[in-house]
Amino acid sequence: MIAVSLDDLEFDPGAQHIAEQRLSILLHHFGLWSHDDPSWREFATNADTRQLLLHDIRAQLQTTSLLWFQRLHSVAIDFGMDPQIIREIASSCRGRGWFDIPNGVSQPTRPQIADILPRLTAILGPHETVSQRAQELFSSGLCRDIQIGRSVAQTFLQLRLQERAATIIHSVLASWHSSGSIGLLARSSYDCFAELTAVYQFIDRNFHDLSKSLHTEIYTDVVALKRSICTIHPPLWHLNLLTEPPHTSSRLAYKGRLFPRFRSAFVKAISDLRHCSPEDAVRLLDLYCDRGVEGLIEWRSIDVAQSQCQHRLNANLDDVCRGLAAEVKAEIRLHIDHILAAAASLNMPLSLHTLLLDPPSSPRRRRLKRRLNRTRKRQSDVAVTATQLASAYAERASLNKPEAKFRIHAFITYGPIGLLPPSLWQSSIDADMFEWLKLMKLGHPEGSVRWGDIYTQAAIYSNEYDLPTYSSQILHSIYNSIDKTRYWHGGKGLVVLKVHQRFPTVITSRPRLNAEWLVRSCRLPIAIVPNTKDSYLTLVADSEAQLSLGLWLSSTPPTKVEIGIAIYQAIWHIGSIDFPIRGIPQAINIPAALVDDDIDDLQRAATYLLTKIDIDQKPSMRGKRRIIECLTNLQLWAEEINNQTPRSFIPLTQLMRELLDRLVEHSFPFHRQDVVPASIRRTGHALPGSSTPAAGWLLPRLGTATPSNGIINISGARYVVPKEVANGRLLPYRALPVFFPEDDEAGAVQPMFLELTDTRGARLIFCTPLQ
Repeated sequence: MIAVSLDDLEFDPGAQHIAEQRLSILLHHFGLWSHDDPSWREFATNADTRQLLLHDIRAQLQTTSLLWFQRLHSVAIDFGMDPQIIREIASSCRGRGWFDIPNGVSQPTRPQIADILPRLTAILGPHETVSQRAQELFSSGLCRDIQIGRSVAQTFLQLRLQERAATIIHSVLASWHSSGSIGLLARSSYDCFAELTAVYQFIDRNFHDLSKSLHTEIYTDVVALKRSICTIHPPLWHLNLLTEPPHTSSRLAYKGRLFPRFRSAFVKAISDLRHCSPEDAVRLLDLYCDRGVEGLIEWRSIDVAQSQCQHRLNANLDDVCRGLAAEVKAEIRLHIDHILAAAASLNMPLSLHTLLLDPPSSPRRRRLKRRLNRTRKRQSDVAVTATQLASAYAERASLNKPEAKFRIHAFITYGPIGLLPPSLWQSSIDADMFEWLKLMKLGHPEGSVRWGDIYTQAAIYSNEYDLPTYSSQILHSIYNSIDKTRYWHGGKGLVVLKVHQRFPTVITSRPRLNAEWLVRSCRLPIAIVPNTKDSYLTLVADSEAQLSLGLWLSSTPPTKVEIGIAIYQAIWHIGSIDFPIRGIPQAINIPAALVDDDIDDLQRAATYLLTKIDIDQKPSMRGKRRIIECLTNLQLWAEEINNQTPRSFIPLTQLMRELLDRLVEHSFPFHRQDVVPASIRRTGHALPGSSTPAAGWLLPRLGTATPSNGIINISGARYVVPKEVANGRLLPYRALPVFFPEDDEAGAVQPMFLELTDTRGARLIFCTPLQ
């Protein structure tokens, strides 16, 4: 991994001297330890051996091995770390308030560590027992009572000193292993160790082919910058600016604090320490402010920087565009090259880190968009505008200017997917995945689910159904690009006037739409099958808004099957596409009396719907006046219909339509709702996703069928079966018992799912209707 070469520190004689001293001490002790373990002779040259030995030491320290405590403590003594160890332990005691001096007020005085150490060292030297030290600590006034003095004395026992020393030396060895010769400077008096370590790790991660001479140049630049700034005004040295991406808020804030008097003093100090011209000192300071180590490397070696930037660009693109087709990736890469060339021709710094890796609409993306829209002068330069960049990009990509401007805007907002024509965004990912994402966007109110939860379930969906594994940014961009009207979930009307249709960021007294749904049932005095008198209504209602959302009728008392169908109808609104309320709840409350222990299908559906099932052992309708009124109204209406037109039974489809109309008429007076888009409407549903497992697991098993030649016949309808389903295999299928789309959508076809069970568990395969 990293060969020991102290020539790496030749840029600073002070650093090289410390490292050489420590290396000779360590090699001496390695020779002693190798009598027990010969592999210690290879520690300095073999990375694998180093790793194993470091793990072994860590394990021994965790088991409080006295041998290794003593060994590493002897190294610390040879390193001259005893004063440092005592100071660290004393600082810990001071932080606990053990050296506080009572002064007659509520807040005691806490002395400085510099005042404590000389008196503490004078006590620890001649006295060895805890009792003697405790008595002296109290007598000298360092501790306010004997008990606290005893606590302080116990922290300075030999074993405690050995434990602290062992931890420090182990960290030095680990730093040597991870950072080469620079790691030997860990926990030393060298003032630039943190900076050199940060630079080493950044170069090793992003510019691993950088030559040794360039390493030395960069280290020298960083040491000169650090010492110059700390000499003039230490608070203006910020370690994070060495490795942060360009155009971050901290860089902008830093440049605002870099007043002209500081700037001129820094330039003179850098020029003296680095032995360079004032022009080079200005360039060094500007690169530190604007780009950090990456800018220094580009300045010192254009060829190396360009090749490494291309390598990082390819790696980042491969990561962000994961799951996309090769030709789509190639198209995106071509347009990125055009934009980079256009920006270079305008001398415009463009942060690819932000444009490629940041999530859609991130704060840094918004700042970049605002910067492109500025036209005022900054110092002596005119800021590059979006129009100028679009013109240069359009010329290279053979686009018209409006289209080029739109793609740049989409690139800045969404990332690489924005460089494709909008018509290709949806088709760039699997159709099933897009359908599920669309269900999540149109189903859940804003603020009710986090993107992290959506992406986690998308990854599970991809794994279970062998879909491509897409990056979070691609799916997030497409998710954000799906259009949804402002009042999509609840529409406009009296009953939703004081209801939150977007989840609020603070707790309010107003009800939230789709926060929780209740499933309740009652008996209706009306028959839906011959030779019966009653039927059973399963109602789904919003708990907080007290609005009825959907229902299902059955000839037998409801079970988990009827509950699943009722939830399906409440979400996708079969038979009433323009129902006033739409969406998916955060939770569904189901009475325990209606279900048994086997609710696996409901739980699977809830997983894909990003909701949860709550089984209520003691369901109550207390306070749900409007829901009770709705149930009562439906029962009275059923009695009226039954008395007016006595019949043996009423067909389920007819009664369902009449009940849904009655529900809307009673519960949603003077209500307006947006029309369902035609792309969704033609399926006979009010929301997308009717072909995903989110819908399929709510449907009951209706029978079995056998695919033949890629076709399956069910109830006179023909469906195309995916190739992964073997012909001649008897499989259960799931569908609605009765499919009754609205009259104007009579061409909609019954959704059908085959249930496939294999080593990965149960899966649902959607069967496409054969046209």
